[in-house]
Amino acid sequence: MKKILEEICKEECDKGYCIIREMISHSGISDRQAIQFKMVEIHKFNLSKPLNKDVGWQEAWNDWVKNYASKFAEVFDNDNQKYYTEPGLKYKQLYEAITK
Repeated sequence: MKKILEEICKEECDKGYCIIREMISHSGISDRQAIQFKMVEIHKFNLSKPLNKDVGWQEAWNDWVKNYASKFAEVFDNDNQKYYTEPGLKYKQLYEAITK
């Protein structure tokens, strides 16, 4: 989980203390859940960009659940999980595989 959190939070946190990383690391969520959160973050950005406004987390989650959560489960199965939990995570590739 530590490597995953470093990758997820690297844009928001410097190498020092990071409240986001600390909260997630103590929340008890699985690697899979943390990666799905990252997918929704990317999805939120992609939904917001063409509208030139922040669609908000609720809309991003609702759209993700409606359109992509089941595909995430298919793509991020046990065979692929190792690939996406290695150092240098391939979040953009995972997101593209899910949303294509």
